[in-house]
Amino acid sequence: MSILDVVGLGAINLDTIYQVENVLIDGESVVREQRQAGGGSAANTLYGLAKLGVTCGIVGAVGGDTVATMVLQELGSVGVNVSRVAVKRDAPTGEALCLSDAHNNRSIYILPGANSKLTRDDIPFDLLSSARLVHISSFIDPIQKQVTKAVVRALPPEVILSFSPGSIYAREGIRGLEEIVSRSNILFINREELQMLTGSDIPDGAKTLTDIGCLTVVVTLGGGDSPVAAYIRDGDQAFMVSAPRPRRFTAVDSTGAGDAFAAGYIWGHLTGKEPPVCGSLGHTMAVLSLGGVGARAGLPTIRQLTDMYASLYGTQL
Repeated sequence: MSILDVVGLGAINLDTIYQVENVLIDGESVVREQRQAGGGSAANTLYGLAKLGVTCGIVGAVGGDTVATMVLQELGSVGVNVSRVAVKRDAPTGEALCLSDAHNNRSIYILPGANSKLTRDDIPFDLLSSARLVHISSFIDPIQKQVTKAVVRALPPEVILSFSPGSIYAREGIRGLEEIVSRSNILFINREELQMLTGSDIPDGAKTLTDIGCLTVVVTLGGGDSPVAAYIRDGDQAFMVSAPRPRRFTAVDSTGAGDAFAAGYIWGHLTGKEPPVCGSLGHTMAVLSLGGVGARAGLPTIRQLTDMYASLYGTQL
């Protein structure tokens, strides 16, 4: 296999997405639409990067079932290399049940399946160590977190590491994630996750993470009518990324918007853009992702991304 720009490590799932009138704690609501598509945070980000022309590969595990064929074919359709994905024939491919409503509320329930069978022996350390950037997201079980830490320890210093811990890892607090966070060049986290991870809001929570070694912390703030898409702490500098809204655009589903943001930011980073521009690209990517049901349907080509960026921010890349 030739050297890849980006290799992802994370859960590989089939998402079953229900668009409902309201996400409820108790009661009844109406399902407006149901759809199935590939999912998993790192896998979604890799899918978005591949659509932008970045050479990508994914590391993870799927089951020995027809679902595995579906999710791997979907990744391969945009050029993500899936040849190093482990197949666990004694387990089903992971699944996620996603409820999403028009008010930007989401609820996700995960059945990890084969993801929880991934071991250190399944990891192609040569592939990860030769990549330009490695992007990591969370697993459910502690064994895979230890596998992730082994990957992080083995990465050469010149490999860029980006990390999306998600709420599952963030709930564990900083002590359990310090080894990964301190090695991360870029950490993607939303505001609620930042508070869970550090016990602090912005800017203090972001500073806590840079103080232990993370180079850049990107806190996404999108959703609703917020005028700010993200807060970025890059070393001693801090930036607020504006969140302009497109005209005549209808948001359909927010599933995977954070993964799309990460793809836009990483694409900007790999092409030499400064953090504020990377953040604006992340916002643009997230906006476009809202136009389709599921985490991937709305993800753009380079032309679509650059056109929307110019429309939102009034400038060409």
